Formats: sequence, C-alpha cells, structure tokens
Amino acid sequence: MFVLILLIILPVIFGIYRYAQTLRFVSVPTPYNMLQNRQLVQQFLAAMHLAVFQHPEAPDVLQIISRNIQPSGYKNEQREIMVFIADDKRILVNSHFTNSGITLVRSAGNYRKMAKGLEKWINSTIQNNNKDIDRQNNF
Repeated sequence: MFVLILLIILPVIFGIYRYAQTLRFVSVPTPYNMLQNRQLVQQFLAAMHLAVFQHPEAPDVLQIISRNIQPSGYKNEQREIMVFIADDKRILVNSHFTNSGITLVRSAGNYRKMAKGLEKWINSTIQNNNKDIDRQNNF
C-alpha cells in the first residue's frame, strides 16, 4: 500500500518541482535602466552571432532558439528557447525546452552558463567604457 501511494505522490511532487524550475530566472545585475539593458542584451547576442527574436508586444523580452538537439534518429524535435528580460538594474535569463512528449528527466538548460557569460561581458564592457571616458577626460 505504501509503495502504491509513493508511486502516486512522487510523480506529482516531481512535476511541481519541474514546473517551479521553469519559472525561476537567473538575475544578472547591471547599473543601467531598462532601455540600456535591452541594448546590452542585443549587443551581447550580436557579438555571439546569435539570431534574436524580440517579442512584438513586449520589446524588453528577447529570445533565442537553438537548433534541434535531438539525435538524428528521433522523429520529434527538441529545441532550447532562451529568454532574456531587460529590467531596471538587472537582466533576467531563463530557458525551457520544446518537445511534444512527456519526459521524466528534464534537460539541463544552458541559461546559467549564458547568464554568467553575459555578466562577464557586461563587466568588461563597463570597464572599457570607463577607460574610454578616462582617456577623453585626459585630453
């Protein structure tokens, strides 16, 4: 009886956990406002040579879509969709996967790695801008 209850409750808990993970965003802090953060994300993704989709009703939401990541023998496609939301003083990053079937193991998204790369790129951009300002002030 205990095993039967466990077999019912465990998938429910697992499903709730997976759903909560899709709602969690990584926050990348910045010193800029929403418009400047949107421009930063666009510049970062252009520097990475990625095609960007900007949501028509929400211009501060940018998305990139991966190639099919399923092995070539599978009939269903699976792609990772990464979402960037420009906000005041931060950029939010998350991803989810498209697939038509139910999977027990959720694929690990690359959004944390991309968020770290974005933060590193922003920090180097800020340092370069500060150097340019210092050079202009010296002349």
